[in-house]
Parts: sequence; structure tokens; C-alpha cells
Amino acid sequence: MVNEITKSCSFCGNNVTAEDAFCNNCGASLTEEVEITAEMPVVVEQPTSAVYP
Repeated sequence: MVNEITKSCSFCGNNVTAEDAFCNNCGASLTEEVEITAEMPVVVEQPTSAVYP
């Protein structure tokens, strides 16, 4: 039996079947929606005492 291609991976665009739980190209989960956000890391600098000569 040949599986028909019914959708594409939202991460890499690879063709996948409805039965696939993971993309066979990139390994992304096909069963749940994942929101990807890119956040800049927060860097907190500790105040330092001024040193005068």
C-alpha cells in the first residue's frame, strides 16, 4: 500500500503523510503546534564601585 502525501512539514516543507507523527526529514513533531519565538537574552550587570586613583 502506498501512503498518499497529504501535507507538508511546517518547519522544513518536506512532504509527509497523515499517519506520520514526525517529519522524516527534520524530525519535527507533526502532531502538535509549536510556537517558536526568538528572544534576546537578558543580561543583568551588577553595579561596580568606582575606583579612583
